[in-house]
Amino acid sequence: MNRTTLLTSTCLVLFGSACVVENYFDDPDDLVVDQVWVSETFFQAPLPKVDILWVVDTTGSMTEELASLKSGFVDFVEDLELEELNYQIGITSTDLTSSGGVLQGNPWIITSELESPAVSFAEAIDGLPQSVGEEAGLASFMSALTDPLLSEDNRGFRRNDAALHVIVVSDSDDDSDDYIGGLPEVEAVRFLADQATRTGAPAWLSAVVGPEPIGCVGQGGAVPGTAYIAVAEASGGEVLSLCDPELSELFAGLGMLSFSYPVSFELQGLAVPDSVSVTVDGEPEDSGWAVESDPPRLVFEAAPEAGVEIEIRYRLEQG
Repeated sequence: MNRTTLLTSTCLVLFGSACVVENYFDDPDDLVVDQVWVSETFFQAPLPKVDILWVVDTTGSMTEELASLKSGFVDFVEDLELEELNYQIGITSTDLTSSGGVLQGNPWIITSELESPAVSFAEAIDGLPQSVGEEAGLASFMSALTDPLLSEDNRGFRRNDAALHVIVVSDSDDDSDDYIGGLPEVEAVRFLADQATRTGAPAWLSAVVGPEPIGCVGQGGAVPGTAYIAVAEASGGEVLSLCDPELSELFAGLGMLSFSYPVSFELQGLAVPDSVSVTVDGEPEDSGWAVESDPPRLVFEAAPEAGVEIEIRYRLEQG
């Protein structure tokens, strides 16, 4: 007569989650039955994290706009702190020949812990070298977030569990072809999607540029930022006119766009689809979520509220 024995083990995993693995064996005559059940627990972040990268055009025609940017940043950062965001801010240039994608300022990462984030931001803007080469904002932001800069000059900026908001401010269109090749806007959208997949948090680009189809006049004027607009629209960012007379107010509004809780939680294994059950703070959730396989993760249609406990139980897919 066969006996079924339940063996249970508990393991700790990264990012504050825990899992319980249950193995079922038939003894003594049968081989191991392929039923391994896993229970994982996650806690939604109490404060959403966001890494904000400003990519700024510093050509001579941008004098008025840079002044508006520095004054508008005061309200921008106030919005971040009003929403109690855990933020990090970096600043680089659209010109790879002058800044090379390196974050500017001392320190090169602006946080709420600084005595005056607005002063640090203004000093970083003033420290940007004037653009002399192609205004390649897409190539610049990707360079800033890719090794070797990511782990050397820009170390500490990009966090593994934070959303990413890239904000490009330019009176010209992107000219990254020599650095990226092909269609830079396509590569930029793919890069942002990879960032979102890796962190489980959104990644998008906003463009403060000349509007389509003919650009704009006012302040210094701007030609259409067609490539930047394409990336912003594809990634879910905002498109704002650089010539808006209330430019500082527009910059402030971008702070609210940075508010985002994670919707995705990475799983330790691949789940059998029809075996999955999910609870939020102990209450069963029968809809509003999906389990993806590449990579294995639980994805909600809308972000769970701050601090809730999320538990998923599933049968592990066996090779």
